Amino acid sequence: MLHQATLIALALAFATPPTSHPASQAASPLAKPAGKAGIELSPVTDKTFHDVVLKPRAGKAVLVSFWASYCVPCLAELPKLVAMRADVQKAGGDIVFVNVDPPGHPEQIAKALAQKGVTKLASLQVTNEDPQPFIDTVDKRWAGEVPFNAIFGRDGTLKLTFSGEQKPEDLKKAIDGAL
Repeated sequence: MLHQATLIALALAFATPPTSHPASQAASPLAKPAGKAGIELSPVTDKTFHDVVLKPRAGKAVLVSFWASYCVPCLAELPKLVAMRADVQKAGGDIVFVNVDPPGHPEQIAKALAQKGVTKLASLQVTNEDPQPFIDTVDKRWAGEVPFNAIFGRDGTLKLTFSGEQKPEDLKKAIDGAL
């Protein structure tokens, strides 16, 4: 059962002013450094999700990890997923990180990651003003909680979802099954 505070925090995270990123910019690999830590954040919206996340990885199984800097379980899970990414890539898959913090606070994100030992990370960041279209694009059953992990098969279709903190070995088995 979802905690009301988690849902409120997520709603606030998505409640950002409209961005001036045209779709072509959002789909490009324009990355913005988040502080001095080597953290790069690139925009993604409901309209660009498939072009930015799935199309470049066509033919690969993809684990998409949705996280926030204010989410304690996310920060516990993230370093393990970062460490696992190279093995997943060698096997023919990928892990993509998608941050749901409000845009405009990259130093806060970098600081939270540094406290967990993550000093280098390329992550997408949701820039939707209204979170619901983005949530529905990923999975209409998703209530917006984080951490949330979605596994897409080689054909780009959603195969499995995991809500809440997961054991890395369980996520690894799930993505291996989609390979």
